[in-house]
Amino acid sequence: MSKSATKVLSKSDLFNQIENFRSFLYFHGYQPPRRLKIRDKVIFDITGESDMEGGYNERVWDRCYHPMTVPVWQEGLQSPDSILSNPLVSAHLFGITRDWIRLKHPLAWENVQHSLKNMTIPFVDPYLHQILPLLPDQAQALMIDIGIRAWEQDMDQPLRDKDGNPLSGFGIWPPELGITMRTAEIMAQKGVSFLVLDQAQIRSDHFAPIYEVKTKNGAIYVLAYNGKEFAQRLAFSQIISSKVFASRVRGYHNNTGMPAFAAMDMETFGEWRGMDSIYFLNSLVHQDLDPENFKRHRSMIKPGEIIDASSWSSNCELGRWSGAHCCAGESPELMELKRKLYLDLREKLDQTLDELNNQSAGWDETFANFFLNTRDSLGGGENIVFSTLSDEYRSRFERLYVNLVGLTSCGWFYTDSDIERNIPKNCIQYLNTAALV
Repeated sequence: MSKSATKVLSKSDLFNQIENFRSFLYFHGYQPPRRLKIRDKVIFDITGESDMEGGYNERVWDRCYHPMTVPVWQEGLQSPDSILSNPLVSAHLFGITRDWIRLKHPLAWENVQHSLKNMTIPFVDPYLHQILPLLPDQAQALMIDIGIRAWEQDMDQPLRDKDGNPLSGFGIWPPELGITMRTAEIMAQKGVSFLVLDQAQIRSDHFAPIYEVKTKNGAIYVLAYNGKEFAQRLAFSQIISSKVFASRVRGYHNNTGMPAFAAMDMETFGEWRGMDSIYFLNSLVHQDLDPENFKRHRSMIKPGEIIDASSWSSNCELGRWSGAHCCAGESPELMELKRKLYLDLREKLDQTLDELNNQSAGWDETFANFFLNTRDSLGGGENIVFSTLSDEYRSRFERLYVNLVGLTSCGWFYTDSDIERNIPKNCIQYLNTAALV
């Protein structure tokens, strides 16, 4: 379809999607690439397969993802639908995680695909889990584009026409909710219409469930959740009766006239909080909660601005991942380690991008196509082959690929013993060796 023949997505179209979005709970699921193998050399292996059958991803699948996508039978509940198919729930899984599920559990993939495809507002991701504002603009645009195209491949459903114009409204989940206005501009340029952010990341004269944020590339509508009201209770407080929690949800609507909304890691349930949390969640979404109480009327949309360099960990801005700030419970030594890892990877990334830009125009599209063609290898931890590329691209694409994988945020997020820090550490070692070669 040509650009001139494409129906322009109107505000009215977006408002209709907003009013049909009745979700109380929004979940995003992510596991990092667990093994990276290039030239038959394993750069890192954090599968955990030597410690447990199937490794870490298999454990998360058994405890969380699988119970979310099939009916959970409980005494007193007569419901054949899964948690993710409930109209009060919206969710997405990062591209790298969808690939692992598709490869390792092909018979269950159809259930996962069906659950994710039929959301009122489809949400995509940048495929990997880099903190987008910590990347240069060109790398942000590249990963957002790859993430959109990966979702379109997986769901067999176009989100944009061939000229990049959105066919309907879709959103994106920024990793760790890391955001700046510049990142929002890039998202809007790529056709994104919706974001999920914490209320603490929005500056406005109003308290609202949804904000219109204007960028130079068009408006983005932020579905804002109140982290302290519900998300933190669900993630960290003692699990209580689902009936009591449902009463709190009703009370919030009765007192404010606005829909309750909580957004969090999908792995909170089952993986981190045990199977009892899955039963609690399954019971909660099957309580007598009126979907009309979760309607976001267009009159509720208020103007707002994104607070630059914010994240869900707002007190640390983006420094929690770049090592620029020391967050609660972190030692100065850990902060310095994270800072060195980030600066080293970022320096290498800037250099590779400069070389590619000086070498040829339009390399971005070639790289995106190559990356998408290697999804099975990256998702399954198999050897990634660069020898099929021309001499013009081979070496630099390999470095760019390893660099982008190395910047996945979990690599330096948690404690000194976090094995996922082997991702950036080993990628840097490989890049140093590749530079010598």
